[in-house]
Amino acid sequence: ESIGQMAKPPEQDELGSFMSEDNNGCLPSLSRKQRLLGFMGCLLTGAFCLGMGSLYIPILYLKARKFALLFTLGSLLILASLSMLRGPQEFMKHLLARERLLFTCAYLSSAIATLYAAMYLKSLPITVVFASIEFSTLLVFVINYIPGGVTGLRMLFKIWWKAVTTVTVPLLRRTFDV
Repeated sequence: ESIGQMAKPPEQDELGSFMSEDNNGCLPSLSRKQRLLGFMGCLLTGAFCLGMGSLYIPILYLKARKFALLFTLGSLLILASLSMLRGPQEFMKHLLARERLLFTCAYLSSAIATLYAAMYLKSLPITVVFASIEFSTLLVFVINYIPGGVTGLRMLFKIWWKAVTTVTVPLLRRTFDV
């Protein structure tokens, strides 16, 4: 089973209609507009935390703990933003479904390990490894969860590949007289 299948979004009938008003989750009284505002608030705050954490990358060896805290908080807020769309209970059911359980465990264990490596072990290399795993699992999940994410990523990769080959192949041919 591929990573994309583990992190795939829920089927339409699995969680009901997207952003339906009659969502019986943990936050049943929230309207569609309130859910969307909660989603945007958590998403922007998470992106802000990830951005602030990335500012510590050049001086990571001095501020590994601040980086790990901001980075993990940002990634958790991004997941919280996705849970606002369908409700926390339904989102947890989605994450704990049998086909996604391995992915969920990988993400949560890497987030905990990132914090542990930075806060208790105070080891920069281990912090970087676990933060990379955490970021990778979050990226795979978000790309697969957003409609058109995989298709859009494939399209961007094809455009990038065409640009790279258009520029580099003639340059290599001229350089090596092939």
